[in-house]
Amino acid sequence: GKHIEAIENYQKAFDLAEDEKELLERYDSILLSFHYLDVAAEDMAAYHFDYQNFFADIKPFTTYHKRHERIKVGYISGDFRRHAAFAVTFGFISCHDRSKFEITCYSKNKKDDDFTDFYKRGVEHCVDVKDLSAEELAKRTGQANLEQYYSDESDFNMMR
Repeated sequence: GKHIEAIENYQKAFDLAEDEKELLERYDSILLSFHYLDVAAEDMAAYHFDYQNFFADIKPFTTYHKRHERIKVGYISGDFRRHAAFAVTFGFISCHDRSKFEITCYSKNKKDDDFTDFYKRGVEHCVDVKDLSAEELAKRTGQANLEQYYSDESDFNMMR
């Protein structure tokens, strides 16, 4: 399609963004659009490495935690809803051995739906974090003493 035009429009929207969350969303869109173009690996990497500049002033959190009786695992996503990846993600998120794992979903869903209810019933904890900044989310998950986390949120992954 019109990927170059899309990137140009995302860049204009990026320039008009009013807060950090909007900047990150626009930059995510720009990065995703580059994957549809024939871009040299070095150039693609440069765009992705520039992303870390958004988090230059944020102090990373430690991942050292004391051992728990059960392993605490957190999943962070905006896709705990009707989504193409539901069959896969719901399967592995809901099938942990509850005697060994304590599972929490940190939901960044813009809107919940009937599939969100499946996730809520398939885990022990489901926490709405859509209004938290990346830094606030990192603090929240750090306070939960997670021993393992998985995220499809690139802004959060840069902080861990």
